[in-house]
Amino acid sequence: MLVIPRQLWKRGRLRSPGVWAEYLHFLRDVRSRRFDLCLDLQGYAKSGLLALASGAPYRYGWHRLRDVARLVSHPVPP
Repeated sequence: MLVIPRQLWKRGRLRSPGVWAEYLHFLRDVRSRRFDLCLDLQGYAKSGLLALASGAPYRYGWHRLRDVARLVSHPVPP
């Protein structure tokens, strides 16, 4: 299970180099876990890109994927 530190990445702090360093560290940690499956229960671009970053060969999501999430996840029928 992953816990995403959303409070660290709030909009006002995106200009901070420390936030970007933490985000890149988080992505490296996600990638290093070698997931087999990723479930994207939001279906937005941000969650889809995180699913892609996971490196999981199987990425599935809510049947109404939004934004560009269809490019990185496969919809699960209702």
